[in-house]
Amino acid sequence: MKTVGIIALAVCLSVSLWSWQIAEQKPGASAAPTASPSPGSDSRLGVDGPVRAEDVFKSIEIFKGKPATQVLIAMNAISGNLGVSCTYCHTQFEWEKNDKLAKGTTQKMFRMIGFINKTYFPGENRVSCWTCHHANPSQVAYPKDAPHQAEEIMHISAEDKNKPAEQVFHNIQSLKGVPAGRMPQIMDFFANSLGVRCGHCHVPDQWEKDDKDTKKKAREMLSMVHGIIKEFYGGQGPIGCWGCHEGKIKPELEPRKPAQPTP
Repeated sequence: MKTVGIIALAVCLSVSLWSWQIAEQKPGASAAPTASPSPGSDSRLGVDGPVRAEDVFKSIEIFKGKPATQVLIAMNAISGNLGVSCTYCHTQFEWEKNDKLAKGTTQKMFRMIGFINKTYFPGENRVSCWTCHHANPSQVAYPKDAPHQAEEIMHISAEDKNKPAEQVFHNIQSLKGVPAGRMPQIMDFFANSLGVRCGHCHVPDQWEKDDKDTKKKAREMLSMVHGIIKEFYGGQGPIGCWGCHEGKIKPELEPRKPAQPTP
């Protein structure tokens, strides 16, 4: 019995030392293999610096080169942001398998997040899974009974409906080539997605003016939407203002903290 106890203690100490080595090493150190491991490295893997994700977990793609300690932290974050369990993407006890469609979709979403933050928010990690999903693996559907305020303001003659928007309206920049007859529905979609009225971006009765910064920002966001669709969906895809904003001027970038009780 004493021998068994000593062996068990030795195993526990080894595991504790392994965990301590991973936790104590600083992110950002070189991950290149070395012939003689330096202090603080893991000699079993020949890694100088943090143990890499691909050296610990099988079938790693997105986290290649990242410290292994970040993987479970990221998995927990994804689970919370989508409101799902681990088996939504993975096969239990065979985590490395790629047999579920959801896993491939998640990998694609990770690449998309990296593309958005790098291309449109340089130096900032503004967008995450939560930005669009809010603990729901399926995005909230655009409301069928949304208001039609723009359609009440914009009156387009039958002969103009099929003309390019820039031939009917002044100062069209982001929506050139779109049939003029579709513009009221598009403007309504923008307004409803942000929970605003047309005057949020436009000067009433002088709709072509560029006086408002909100109109310029809307053009930037529309350019971002077009860029994402082109990069990840081949020109057509389920990306739009509603996906992130859901009727709010500013999208919810991270989970809201529970309200603190009033003393």
